[in-house]
Amino acid sequence: MKKSNRMSKVVPAGMASITLMMQLENGLARKRARGVSHWMCRQCNYTTRHRGHLNQHMVVHSGKRPFVCHLCPMAFSRRATLANHVQLHDRDKKFLCRFCPMAFNIKSALDQHINTHLAP
Repeated sequence: MKKSNRMSKVVPAGMASITLMMQLENGLARKRARGVSHWMCRQCNYTTRHRGHLNQHMVVHSGKRPFVCHLCPMAFSRRATLANHVQLHDRDKKFLCRFCPMAFNIKSALDQHINTHLAP
């Protein structure tokens, strides 16, 4: 039997590489399986190999949306998501509303908009 210094339980030496290891650090759980580390969110099922990615992810749970689009009222928790959104404004708008002059580059956005015309 071999005891890992990161685990509180004893595991057989041959099982050490496949044993799931749990460790609490800053309120976040770290899991190691087959030598690969995964950082896990304690509020949802998100996992990543990089702690920095988990720190960025945690903003989602805070509800804060500091990155606001300068072309519309949309706001986002991550700068990269805002950048992707802004690109949507630049694309050709081939989905035209039949009730007003609005145009959209995504059909689902047009469908959602049309519902505003049809709602009582």
